[in-house]
Amino acid sequence: MDMRDLIPYGIAFVVLAVTLSVGANIVGTLQESNTVAEANTTATNGLTALVTLSSWQNIIAITLAAAVIIGGLLLYFQFR
Repeated sequence: MDMRDLIPYGIAFVVLAVTLSVGANIVGTLQESNTVAEANTTATNGLTALVTLSSWQNIIAITLAAAVIIGGLLLYFQFR
């Protein structure tokens, strides 16, 4: 396993972050512009879901970084 093998995961993580931020902006704009109560409630629920998913992004990043560090240490000690 090489560090170059992790590039697709890094790109996927960045795409996830951009998608969540753009999605939150779109849903926030829809929430502000809606006058129908049901549509406003749906937009609020969607925004809450995006914020909840975004809050997990820090934990995912720390877990991925820890996995890379632990994997590197295991390879180092294996070939030492």
